[in-house]
Amino acid sequence: MLDDPSVLATVPREEGEAAGEPQAPRRRHKPKVTRAPRVIRVGNAALYGKGPGMARKLAAPRGRPVAGEYGAMTDDSAITLSQGLAETVLPAPPEDWTRELAEVSEAPGPARLEAVKAVAARHPRQLEAWALLAELADDEVTSYAYARVGYHRGLDALRAAGWRGSGYVRWRHETNRGFLRSLEALRRAAAAIGEADEEERCALFLHQLDPERRGHTSS
Repeated sequence: MLDDPSVLATVPREEGEAAGEPQAPRRRHKPKVTRAPRVIRVGNAALYGKGPGMARKLAAPRGRPVAGEYGAMTDDSAITLSQGLAETVLPAPPEDWTRELAEVSEAPGPARLEAVKAVAARHPRQLEAWALLAELADDEVTSYAYARVGYHRGLDALRAAGWRGSGYVRWRHETNRGFLRSLEALRRAAAAIGEADEEERCALFLHQLDPERRGHTSS
C-alpha cells in the first residue's frame, strides 16, 4: 500500500522534496514551558529564586536555617520586640523655668492665671505650667484645652526619654507630675463635659502608669 503513489501524494512534504521520495520521520518539539520563579517566604518578606539556596543566601544569617527549612514556619507574633523601659522618669526642666513658675504661682487672683499663661508662652515645654493652667481655668472647655496640650506635650517628653507606650510613670518622681496632673485634669474636664469614654480612658491610663497611687494627682 505504501508503494501506491496516490497514498504517497497525500503525505505532507517539505518545500523542494520530490513527490514519491520517502520522508525521514520528524521530531515533534514539545512547547517550552516557562515556570514562574519559586517564592519562599521568610517572615513577611517574599524572596524570589530558583530554590531554597537563594533564599538562604539572601536572607539567612550565617549558621542559622531559613524559617520553614527544617519545620513549619513560626507565626510573626512569636517575634520578641522591645517593650521599652520598665519605668520612665522625665528629666527636670531648666532651673529658670521652674523658678519663674514658682514665682508666678504665688500671684493673687486673676493675675495669677495671666502670669502662668505668660510662662507657658515663653516655655511651652514646661509641663507644670500647662497642668496649672488646666487647674486654674474657670470653665470646663478651657480646662480641657489646657490639659490636652499638657498631656500631648508630656507624651512627647516621655518618648524622648525612652518610653515606648508601656512601663510606669510614677507620681513619686517630681518631674513626672506635670504630665500626670495634666492627664488627671483632662479626666476631670472630660467628665464635666460628658465625654464618658475619654474620662474612662484617662482613668485607666493613670492607673496603668502608677497603680500604687489613688485618686487626685494634683499638687
